[in-house]
Amino acid sequence: MTVKDLILNKLSYGEEISGEALALEAGVSRAAVWKAIKRLRSEGYLIEATQGHGYRLKNDNRLCEGRIRSHLKSDLAVKVYDLVGSTNDEAARLASEAPKQDYLIVANEQTAGQGRLGRTFISKSDTGLYMTLLLHPNISAERATAVTVLAAVALKRVIERQTALSPKIKWVNDLLYNGKKFAGILTKGSVDMENGALSYLTVGIGINVLDAPLDPKIKDIATSVEAESGKAIDRNLLAALITDEILGLMPQLGSAEISEEYRESSMIIGEKINVIKPSEIYPAEVIGMDSDCRLLLRLENGQSEILASGDVSIRKRQ
Repeated sequence: MTVKDLILNKLSYGEEISGEALALEAGVSRAAVWKAIKRLRSEGYLIEATQGHGYRLKNDNRLCEGRIRSHLKSDLAVKVYDLVGSTNDEAARLASEAPKQDYLIVANEQTAGQGRLGRTFISKSDTGLYMTLLLHPNISAERATAVTVLAAVALKRVIERQTALSPKIKWVNDLLYNGKKFAGILTKGSVDMENGALSYLTVGIGINVLDAPLDPKIKDIATSVEAESGKAIDRNLLAALITDEILGLMPQLGSAEISEEYRESSMIIGEKINVIKPSEIYPAEVIGMDSDCRLLLRLENGQSEILASGDVSIRKRQ
């Protein structure tokens, strides 16, 4: 870790710390500390200096590895980018470079954010949290689909604790409040073709966090955590809390407790929907959800169907 990174990490705890203490911590001179402070300020970090007291990093909600680490309990590598194509693509690249290393990858902006079924997740700068967990769980490829359910429950819990909002889950991977989407989840697995085992797993999460104007394409159907809660949200803290919650729940993957919480938070049971598949779209009614969180459907011809994959949209009530 460089002197600059070490100092940023210490300041990220939000406390005031003297130049002398920083120099002792880094094992460098006071002049080297001052040089690192100047470098951080030139990069946009707001660092206050009070004579006789020390330095303090103002919380401007800039995404920062040091700030995330100061909140993070889990042991994994952290990468923070101002701009990427997508954090999922970056995760795939890192997986090839470090085959067994787990990562939290966070970006301030994405130019090619990914949604389900090839859709784009609009990822404006300075307003959202765009993150991917690159994990190597010891699970079968078949169980990987349950990770999306677990991630949705984890994200719901964190939002509830931080804001007192009670989000709803739209099958299978969106979180909504008052009928408007504020977060989406995209889980992917890479399978070893030689033995059929799961090589690695990526859990991509995009959240509209700050109360800022939304893209005109989605402003009527989307919202943000701050807009709904009226509470300022620290994106660095949020990234750490979500990571810790997901990793903490992984031992319960596929459990009845997680499935039940997912079902209780579902906004789709009892609704009339359109099932969206690559080759067709057809109407149905959701009459329930099984223990694996697959949708139990009644079709218009009266037949039943279990939907394990694909996408759905809720039809407007007449």
